[in-house]
Amino acid sequence: MLSLPYAAYPAKTHCQRWKRAKSVESIAQNTVLPLATNPIKTEADGMKINSAQGYTLIELLIVLTIAGLLSIGSLAGWQSWQQRQRLNDTARQLQRFLHGVRIFASWHNTAQRLWLKQGTRWCLGSGMMPENRCEPGRRLQLVAPHPTVKITAVIGEPGFFGLRDVARPGSIVFSDGHVTWRVVISSRGRIRLCKTEQESCL
Repeated sequence: MLSLPYAAYPAKTHCQRWKRAKSVESIAQNTVLPLATNPIKTEADGMKINSAQGYTLIELLIVLTIAGLLSIGSLAGWQSWQQRQRLNDTARQLQRFLHGVRIFASWHNTAQRLWLKQGTRWCLGSGMMPENRCEPGRRLQLVAPHPTVKITAVIGEPGFFGLRDVARPGSIVFSDGHVTWRVVISSRGRIRLCKTEQESCL
């Protein structure tokens, strides 16, 4: 067996290295490796990503502004409805009270003049006026059912006379600061409610 010189071995080693590199390169070309970069996002994918991230600050501010405006409108409507309810309740209680005074005067055949005592809660009554404040529930006395509704004026000297079942004409004006109503007592003892802006409210 012939032996090659020592200098020929490096050439053979270089050839083997070249063949090994070529084989590695061919393997790399035939092998499909996953890309490390991000895939191309479609329009639909972008929409999903945006919806997953939530709303922007401007969108939240718009929603909060709309909700605030709706709340303010609802609160104003609720307050207006409460004012109308308090005014209507005061009108009904005044009318019922005056009917009671008229029946009392007719039943006992006496004269019942009306008086008004102002204060934090006004008091309308007939007969003896109390020195201090009125007590709710007492006969021939009506304490203001709602502090926001005030009696602003008593026109004339209204009262009822049981002898002939007639009355001294007059009117009682009450208001909540926005709407004004009037209870009118005619000479025949008729009691009616009307708003001051109505032409028939005389």
